[in-house]
Amino acid sequence: MRGYGESDKPEGVQHYSSDLLVADIVELLEILIAKSAGQQKSRRGAVLVAHDWGGIIAWTVAQARPDLVDRFIVLNSPHPAVWAARIATTWRQFLSSWYMFFFNCPLLPELFFSRVDYAGLDYLYGRFNNPEDMDAYKYYFSMPYGLTGPLNFYRASLRGYGSGKTRKAAVELAKRKIEPKTLVIWGTEDEFLITELAADLAALCADGSVQLVERCSHWIMIEQPEKVNQIMAHFLNLS
Repeated sequence: MRGYGESDKPEGVQHYSSDLLVADIVELLEILIAKSAGQQKSRRGAVLVAHDWGGIIAWTVAQARPDLVDRFIVLNSPHPAVWAARIATTWRQFLSSWYMFFFNCPLLPELFFSRVDYAGLDYLYGRFNNPEDMDAYKYYFSMPYGLTGPLNFYRASLRGYGSGKTRKAAVELAKRKIEPKTLVIWGTEDEFLITELAADLAALCADGSVQLVERCSHWIMIEQPEKVNQIMAHFLNLS
């Protein structure tokens, strides 16, 4: 995704609006599907797997362009409309989302994460990663605009970039069922997202199921990779 790793990092919050992020993934899927045409005749689209911000964007991709998605697997990531409904009505979700408002501040989040050799990254990921992996995270986030790009995802969302002229279309799209067969994998000890969101997400799908993973945090694919791979393989083999 733009802003991460060695991907393009355009300067300016306006370049990280959700409509542009969705367009990036749609364009990528169209290219990949065109290149693989004839190789996977039994599938009409891609198997889309996503987590966190990738998942937020992937929900909209699966909803708006079901022709590109054969099956959809999402890990601890809510549909934007489902998250908005919960944060407006549930104090636990509102309080768990405090960091989003902090990330909306200019410069302070970058200073927080980069101080003392990127200690903020150690706090987020260090519990589940070895030193070599953490060095890789720090290398990419220390690149020019390496922190600001990802933080701009939150800033663009909270400031409403890209939503003005398309708000009516977005509201209508949010009412549409997710057509691709969907699996929601959810760690029940997510410190940022309440578990009730998982059931809300399944209700949004025409053919959706939920697999809860007990005693697992938001970083489910890092914390329990073998369990997650097993769940995904079972879902893909049966569908």
